[in-house]
Amino acid sequence: MGNEVIDTDEDIEKKAYKLKKNLPNYFLELVKNWYFSLFLVLLVVAFIIRIKYSFIDSIWNDEAVYIWNGIKILSQPSHLFSTEFLSAGAIIPQLMITFFHIFTDSFTAGRIVAVIFSLLGIIFAYLLGKEVKNSSAGLIAAILITVNSIYWFIGSKALMDVPVAAATTIAAWALIKFEKNKTVKWAIIATILAVFPAFVKGVGSIVMLLYILYFLITRRQKIFKDKL
Repeated sequence: MGNEVIDTDEDIEKKAYKLKKNLPNYFLELVKNWYFSLFLVLLVVAFIIRIKYSFIDSIWNDEAVYIWNGIKILSQPSHLFSTEFLSAGAIIPQLMITFFHIFTDSFTAGRIVAVIFSLLGIIFAYLLGKEVKNSSAGLIAAILITVNSIYWFIGSKALMDVPVAAATTIAAWALIKFEKNKTVKWAIIATILAVFPAFVKGVGSIVMLLYILYFLITRRQKIFKDKL
């Protein structure tokens, strides 16, 4: 406690000036990165397209189930622990629908969740490609996802196929980040995001199995050596 150094007003002003000076340069470097700039344009286009087609007045049976589960929690909180809610296997999206239904109608709440996950899938396809190869690979991956007709169509409805695909992509990105950094921080993040898809859609639990298989394959020599 006695050796604790307290910044003076002058030190604080110097740090604030340094941050203010370097921050514009950081954003300028991002803009100078053509791949990143093109990705931002692509993301805006994807957002506009999905906003246009996501709120057409039609609904599928599965959508109705997820939306109903989400909105019922507001009037009956105990529904969160009901068989109907849990068996749908879409815990996180349904809770998101619950949240957005506070501000809008049930149909719009469901479609907002669909748009969010659709855009997340595009964002993390770019980030995953960038981590695996480079920015150009990330941009190509994002373009392919954006213009994919199935992803576009299903992603405009409150179904769980696109959300679980996006969650799986996020988990894969986290795994690559862990492999590159090998820190406790990324180990925790990767573990959490490995479980994430299971709470988006039940079938997403397979990601945890894939994680285990991945580490068994890539660390098999160390595992068997330790056991011997």
